[in-house]
Amino acid sequence: MQYTNPLRTKILLYSLIYQKLDNYRQYLSALRTVTLDVLLSKLLYKYNTIEEMESELYTTAKSTIEPDENIQIANAIIELIKPIYNQY
Repeated sequence: MQYTNPLRTKILLYSLIYQKLDNYRQYLSALRTVTLDVLLSKLLYKYNTIEEMESELYTTAKSTIEPDENIQIANAIIELIKPIYNQY
């Protein structure tokens, strides 16, 4: 996660958890107030399995304006989250 753009990561996670953000500029102030930790926690609660989360995350990433960059972010998120799912 160190090399990913935090705002772009938040946009992807928000789109996955709540709704797709087609025009994220109108949500910038809200996105700046929410932390990545909160979004990652909500992600864990929303999806019961890593497979379900991974599938939805890639689907969301592919449907964005810059899918290649968002797929890289999705890969980083999965790397980060997978050990947590494996504990349960």
